[in-house]
Amino acid sequence: MASGKISNFIVADATHLPIRDKGFEVVLSSHTIEHVQEPLLMLREMCRVAKKKVIVRFPHRKGSGAVMPYHVNFLDENWFIKAAEMLGWESQEFVTARDYPISSRLRKTCPVMWQKNLYWSALEHFERLKFMDRFRVTSEVEVWLTKKNHGLNKPTDG
Repeated sequence: MASGKISNFIVADATHLPIRDKGFEVVLSSHTIEHVQEPLLMLREMCRVAKKKVIVRFPHRKGSGAVMPYHVNFLDENWFIKAAEMLGWESQEFVTARDYPISSRLRKTCPVMWQKNLYWSALEHFERLKFMDRFRVTSEVEVWLTKKNHGLNKPTDG
């Protein structure tokens, strides 16, 4: 690799992957599906090329990072539950990050110098107090999809 080129790198459309069926044990997408015009087609392709598991990380539709330039989809756990069911897969959803209700939204509009003062620190401290947990908003989710009955079809004696 002295030339700096990667020998097994493929540039492809996420909705039409040039990979054989079950070509990978696990397929991972991180912060891509929210940019794709047809996310169900992308997920279907990921399931097609995965033998065992598909992992998708994405900003939650209610999180502060959801409405960003170039995001065309605003997804949540329910979308993946329904999509997995349509594709014949099972899904597990995990919250990987949460926003606090005030500071995470203000951070986008306030100058950085404001975020370094004592008042900002006090606001963040207040938001992280135990009773404020119920106000936190899911900002990022990871979904694991596995084939239904994966590993349950054991050979029978007979």
